[in-house]
Amino acid sequence: MAVASFVARDFVEDVVINCGRPVIVLPYAGRTPPFGENVVVAWDGSREAARALADALPILRRARFVTVSIVEKHPDRKEPAGFDAAGYLERHGIRAGFASIPRVSGVSTGATLLNQVTALHADLLVMGAYGHARAAEHVLGGVTRALLGTMTVPVLMSH
Repeated sequence: MAVASFVARDFVEDVVINCGRPVIVLPYAGRTPPFGENVVVAWDGSREAARALADALPILRRARFVTVSIVEKHPDRKEPAGFDAAGYLERHGIRAGFASIPRVSGVSTGATLLNQVTALHADLLVMGAYGHARAAEHVLGGVTRALLGTMTVPVLMSH
């Protein structure tokens, strides 16, 4: 008799939240070629994004291209968010580009980030996970859940 394996529906989310380490999540379909050459860092200034950025430093040091990307939420900001992340990387010897992506009505932040990954031909996305309470993420959707369900490249997540 074969033993059936069972993976809980929220297994990946539970690992990301509870392991205390960065997690690289691979897309469930298709072949995953080597990654880490062309990296997009999703930046929103949150604690989770800062943690993911710090956790990704060893990979970012070896990358050929690094782009810090932010989806604009407040178009009236005086200083573009993300310059602080690019400055942090520069202090660690990592030269990074900066992309401020305008918010498009009706398009989620997760879809906007995946569009950016595709446009830049990135092979890895670095992002913080679950910036909101997990219950709110379940009710509202959230970027983490959207990306876990539709990712097209490996994603390094930290919480």
